[in-house]
Amino acid sequence: MNQKQLEIFTTLAQTLNFTKTAEQLFLSQTTVTLQIHALEEELHAKLFDRTSRSVRLTYAGRIFYEGAQEILKKIQQTAQLTADAAKGYTGHLEIGYADDVNAAGISTVLRGFSLLCSRIRLQIHGGYPAALLDGLLKDRYDLIFTPSFRGIRKDKLQFHTIGTYKTIAAFHQGHRFSQKEFLTYSDFENENFIYISGTDQELDFSSEFLHRLEQAGVHIHIFSRNDDIDSVFLMLDSDMGVTVLPEYFIGRFYGTSQIRTCPIRENLKPTDFLAVWKQGKRSEELEEFLQYAGYLQ
Repeated sequence: MNQKQLEIFTTLAQTLNFTKTAEQLFLSQTTVTLQIHALEEELHAKLFDRTSRSVRLTYAGRIFYEGAQEILKKIQQTAQLTADAAKGYTGHLEIGYADDVNAAGISTVLRGFSLLCSRIRLQIHGGYPAALLDGLLKDRYDLIFTPSFRGIRKDKLQFHTIGTYKTIAAFHQGHRFSQKEFLTYSDFENENFIYISGTDQELDFSSEFLHRLEQAGVHIHIFSRNDDIDSVFLMLDSDMGVTVLPEYFIGRFYGTSQIRTCPIRENLKPTDFLAVWKQGKRSEELEEFLQYAGYLQ
């Protein structure tokens, strides 16, 4: 088994097409077929079910795909670290962040640290909160910046609150809510609601709001559950419903957006924006960053 075989396998697992795989990797289709066959022989496992019309991963293939992705990513990271060392870097930090993290002033912290500790390379990766948490737990990230959500188990993690934001309503400028100075729970009766969720975890600001509406006896229609904030904004811009979100998203509404916001009079729990890292022994680089940022109590 070699890196080239893993690259061919993962590409085929994504395209499920031998011709497209060959084109993407600038190989002949025969080469792709032979390398996949050699890989299956070595593993003593059938990785793909193939017919004249379709290609699909077997269960063994799906298991191998997950591992192959991790191996290739590790190879790439090791190559990058080697190149960094050759350029004079003596450490690195992998940092994940959720959408609109800069509302909490993160860029100022990152810039200051990179200037003070220029020997440490900062690798920055965007993602959804649940995916960021998974990456942190699997040691793909040293630190993540994310809004608080149900999946964050405080017995395994340490965190520092870097911002606290009120929950507000968002809607199209032509919506009837635009005429109001503030909203109450009863205003949402029978509204089409766009529920902002995590990939596999509920975000606190959405789940708490629906819980409060239920307690108040207010009925709404959940029009959509979506973990892509840009898709949510497009739906709001298209006047397809209303939603609630933390006020740090307001910066997204400038320019040509037709989205408007309004405060909610009831006392909703605010959303904490967190810096999160794993409990236990910390690397020297992470220790330096946490000390610089003032995240250690």
